[in-house]
Amino acid sequence: MLDLVYETLTSPSRALRRVTEERSFLKVMFLVLLALLSQTVGSLFKQELNLPTVQISLTIGLLAKFITLLLIWFIGAAILHFVAEAWGGEGTSLNLFITLGVSFIPQIFIAPITILSSVFGDLEVLIYDTFWLVIFIWSIWLVLLALKETYLFSSGQALVTLVTSVGLGVIVLGVLVILYAVVLSLLISANFL
Repeated sequence: MLDLVYETLTSPSRALRRVTEERSFLKVMFLVLLALLSQTVGSLFKQELNLPTVQISLTIGLLAKFITLLLIWFIGAAILHFVAEAWGGEGTSLNLFITLGVSFIPQIFIAPITILSSVFGDLEVLIYDTFWLVIFIWSIWLVLLALKETYLFSSGQALVTLVTSVGLGVIVLGVLVILYAVVLSLLISANFL
C-alpha cells in the first residue's frame, strides 16, 4: 500500500502502469478512502467542535463525501473515456477508472497540512491555501498521466482530452440544472409542492 504512495511520489508513470497491469482496484479504493478520510478530518480540524458534534459531522461528512467522491470518480472516468475514445485513444474504461483513483493520493496529505498550517498563526490561511493549490495541481497532473498511460496519448492529447471533458462536464451539469429547475417550477405551478 505504502509502496504505491511512494511510487506515486517518486515515479508516477511507473505507479500508474503498475496499477493498470495488476488491476489493483482494491488497493486504489483503499487509498481513495484514506484520502477521503484525510479530507474530512482536515475540514473538521479547521472547525471548533465538541465531541458529539465531531462524531456526527465525521459520520455524515464521510458518508456524503464518499458518495460524492464515487460519483465524481465514476462519472469523471466515463466522460474522460468517452472523450478519449472520440480523440482516437485506445484504452479501457476500467484501466482509466483505476488510474484515476491514483490521482486522489495527494489528498491524503490534506489532514497533516491542515494540522501543520494551524501552527503558523497569521500565516495559516496562506500556508494552507498554498499547499492546497499544490495538491490540486499535483492531482490534475496525475489525471493527465492517467490519460497518457491508459490511452498512450502524448501530453498534448491528454491535455486536450481533459479540457474537452471538463467542458463537456460543465455543459452536462448545466443541462441537468436547467432540467431540474424546469421540473421543479412545473411541480410548483401544478401545486404538487
